[in-house]
Amino acid sequence: VHDARSALALFAAAIDRPLLPQMLVAFLDDLGVGERLMIVDNVHGPGVTASVTAAACHIALSEIPDAAQLVLASVRPGGGVEADDVDQWLEASAVADFYGLRLVEWYVISEQGFCCPRDLIGEPERW
Repeated sequence: VHDARSALALFAAAIDRPLLPQMLVAFLDDLGVGERLMIVDNVHGPGVTASVTAAACHIALSEIPDAAQLVLASVRPGGGVEADDVDQWLEASAVADFYGLRLVEWYVISEQGFCCPRDLIGEPERW
């Protein structure tokens, strides 16, 4: 997984249809090789992105020794970006950094398509 296209293809193959509230975390090594895909069902609400990121970091450190990078996707049926998504992006990035991992991207996926909260603050891609 080296770019948005490959990340979105991975998530598209893994998400439930019809769309359900889920969060997906792809664990990648330094070269972008996938180590594991975690799917958390029925997640929504304020603060969930940072919480799932923290849980993913704990899993990475304890179970996936080659994990170096994370790519997230939030599936939000019927909705897209939310008011606190920029704050969630910044917090999730800080959480990953704290654990020595790199948060590469976070996609918000809905019936209308996808977006990246980092775009809302003009932050460049991390690929």
